[in-house]
Order: sequence, then C-alpha cells, then structure tokens
Amino acid sequence: GLDVSRAAWGSQVQAGVGVANLLRALKDDEGGENQADARHAVREQRRWERRAVKAALPEELALPAGWKAQVSRSTGKAFYRHAVTGESRWKPPRGATLLPGVAERIPPLLP
Repeated sequence: GLDVSRAAWGSQVQAGVGVANLLRALKDDEGGENQADARHAVREQRRWERRAVKAALPEELALPAGWKAQVSRSTGKAFYRHAVTGESRWKPPRGATLLPGVAERIPPLLP
C-alpha cells in the first residue's frame, strides 16, 4: 500500500515535490483503502511546508512576483513589501516557497 508515515512524506519534502507525489498516489488509488491516509498525509505535508516557509530566512525563499524582502530600519527585522501595491507584512506572502535545497536543511516541524 501507500506509505504515508511521517518518515516517508517528511523525506519527500522538497518545495512541494512531496505533495505532488502524494496527490498522484491518491489519484492512482482512487476508491482504494488508502484514501483517508493519503488525504491526511497531504494535509500534514502542506502544513509542514507552510510552517517551514514561515520559519525560513528571507534569502531562503522564492517570493511571488512583485514581492521583495526588506529590513525594517526601526526593528532590524525582515519584512515583505509588494512593489506595486505597497502592501507590507511581517510574514512571507501567500505563494512564497522554499528555494531548492533549503527544505532538506530544515528539520521536520512536529505538529
């Protein structure tokens, strides 16, 4: 059957590659006994990736178009600013992903 243990999906994390593999396995097993396990693994994988992106340094992220990481003069902390809209935020914008190779250096984040 489909191996959806933490070790299996945790080792697949590579900026979304793990989720793609699990979704493909879920589709291949359509109607099979592993549906609930695969859905759970996909949710856990996505949760891990979101937490890893939030914990990453700005230079470890690929940001969506228009976004740039900057450093606040008053706090010295990194923040993210959209060049066109002027929106700024402390957390990475939706769509930010880990650069290739970064995921392997981040230890698994337990829920």
